[in-house]
Order: sequence, then C-alpha cells, then structure tokens
Amino acid sequence: MSSWRWTVSRWLVLPQVRVPDVPPDVGRFRWISAGAAAYPAGMPANLEIKAKLPDPAAAHRCAAELSPRPHSVERQVDTYFTVPRGRLKLRRRWIADEPWIGAVPHREQPCELIAYGRPDADGARRSDYLLLPLPPECRVDDVLELAAGRDARVEKTRTVFLHDNVRIHVDEVEGLGSFLELEAILDELCDERAAARKIGRLRAHLGVRDEDLIAGSYRELIRARG
Repeated sequence: MSSWRWTVSRWLVLPQVRVPDVPPDVGRFRWISAGAAAYPAGMPANLEIKAKLPDPAAAHRCAAELSPRPHSVERQVDTYFTVPRGRLKLRRRWIADEPWIGAVPHREQPCELIAYGRPDADGARRSDYLLLPLPPECRVDDVLELAAGRDARVEKTRTVFLHDNVRIHVDEVEGLGSFLELEAILDELCDERAAARKIGRLRAHLGVRDEDLIAGSYRELIRARG
C-alpha cells in the first residue's frame, strides 16, 4: 500500500466506533431535485426558517417564555466541503455544563458529518438530511478537504430552546452577527402543513418579519462576505 493510501486508512480506522442508526437502504435512495438542492427520498427531515436577528436579547426573553431553560448552549464549528449535490459539512461541537444563557461551552462532544438537501428560498423550506456521529478525535475533515476541497468555515455560539417539537436556535455567528433559526421536526405525527403552522405561530411570538428571512445558509453568507 502506498504511503498516501496508508495515511488515509490510518485517519479513518478508529477503535470502538459505534455505527449510528442509518436506514439500511441508504445506498438505494432516490434523489429528488428541489430548486438548487437535491436530496434522496426517505431521509429524516425538518421544516425550517432562518432570519436575521436585530435584538438577540429580546429573542432570548421570548424563547424563555415558551421554554424557561435552554436545552443546550453550544459552540459549533462547521466546515463545508465541495460536493456535486446538496451540502456536506462536518460539525465540531462543545457544550456548556449548565445550559443557561451566556454560559461558556467547553466540553467537547462527538462531531457530526451531515449531508443535507434544502432549497434556497425565503420562508419555511424543507431540509432532508443524514447525520453520522463521529468521535471528536477523528480526522475525517482532513480526508474530505484533501479529496473534495473545503468550501467554507462557519463558527458560532448557539443557544437551543425546545418547544412543541420545534428547535429554536439563537445564534451568534462570528463575522456575521445574530440570527434565529426555527426547525420543526417532520415525522408521522407532524407533516409539512402542521409544521408550517407551528413555525408560523413561533414567528409571530418571536416577532420575525418577512424582510428578516434569509434564503441560503451561513455558508453562502460567509462566502459572500469574502
């Protein structure tokens, strides 16, 4: 085996890595186009919005009325890679010991390799994804950067609230500012129509205006900044 192939294998072979719950027929997924995004049918999915946040303190207060204690406070570093369809990112995560607003995340968590497809559109849009947990010491980001190329890097602090099966994210993104995300989980108990109603109610409660909605992801905002 050449030294390069041995090096890649050494990065990828990790002891005691639990294989996550991935649908057994993932290799046979049917890919569907949705605007600029493409995703396979049968993946887990959310309905979500992203918006600029002019007053993060007010957003924290409004979210706390629905969920008095944050679910988590996290530091996240997302590295996006160049792929032919959808989006692919590796997320490295640190969480605070106690999830209170303003807590400092320092405890490293398993990282997550996330492939997802989502159209770039204002308002609520569907995001289909697969998530692969990996141990924090893995070097899969080095492998992907070598093989595919790095597209962008996004660093943020995220405060997560949970309400009615919707994740409320109050984000402070380095170099970009403050943002709000709402992610309603789609499942057998909540289809896209029901999820859209949940998001609509939360938008009203949190005061999210149409002009604050963002069509793309933080990746596009970072790339546009240059």
